[in-house]
Amino acid sequence: VGGTPGESETINGGSIAVRPVDPTKEGYNFVKWIDADTGEDYVFGKEVVKDVNLKAVWISNEVKRYDVTYNANGGKVKENGKGTYVVQVPEGMTASNIPAERTGYAFEGWLLNGEKYDFTSTITGNIELVAQWTELDKYTVKFDSNEADEGTYTDITADVGTDIDVSDKKPVK
Repeated sequence: VGGTPGESETINGGSIAVRPVDPTKEGYNFVKWIDADTGEDYVFGKEVVKDVNLKAVWISNEVKRYDVTYNANGGKVKENGKGTYVVQVPEGMTASNIPAERTGYAFEGWLLNGEKYDFTSTITGNIELVAQWTELDKYTVKFDSNEADEGTYTDITADVGTDIDVSDKKPVK
């Protein structure tokens, strides 16, 4: 009860909700947003496909807080679109499993000191989580102009699952 009132945001299905300014409440620190229906951490940067009610989680400002640093390791943390994201988590609470993205790679999860991080672990100090990636397969398109009078073309290599544009690859005979 209390704190600054929240505002609703209406977005089109499949769009991404923008993280609002953290609310304030006297004597408390804002911790995170959770889905009011499921109790699960809400992670901004994902597509919204249904109505979502978010609830603020508060903790007394007398509780010690620690930095959890998400290092995207060459990619971007979806929460803020940058290579790193730092959030303060109250002692004894858990960190959120925030997604990351990197062109040409599949996100495999977060590592702490080289080991897969367990997001049910409670925070007892500052930690840095590092993104783990697996390189995606690539494919190559080779062009044989079949004795065309004009036009030589360089091969195109792209990641599996991405489109390539060959509209300018038209030989003349």
